[in-house]
Amino acid sequence: MQLGFYPEGGYIVHGGGTDDIGTYVITGVYSPRTLRMGLEKRYQVGTGDLNENLGHTVIIHVQWNHENQQFEGKYYLRTRKHRDENKFIIRREGGENYHQYPI
Repeated sequence: MQLGFYPEGGYIVHGGGTDDIGTYVITGVYSPRTLRMGLEKRYQVGTGDLNENLGHTVIIHVQWNHENQQFEGKYYLRTRKHRDENKFIIRREGGENYHQYPI
């Protein structure tokens, strides 16, 4: 997953990637004051696991944990097949690019 943080654009977060469900785009916002992010992860229909990928949206709420150096929170999933919520962690991996954070 790759995320870009854009303070000049109203603290918008944008990114995407591919996981075992399929290809997705992430959009959302973050607050430099509270260090929280609200994200929507939207799957592209017809990619990945055709039984699981319904073109659905996963809601993600995370907050920066300074001690662990990562964003921690929960994801929320509601589709006609599944209802789920669980832990969600975003860690920064390598690189020094100011706005792009591979996770």
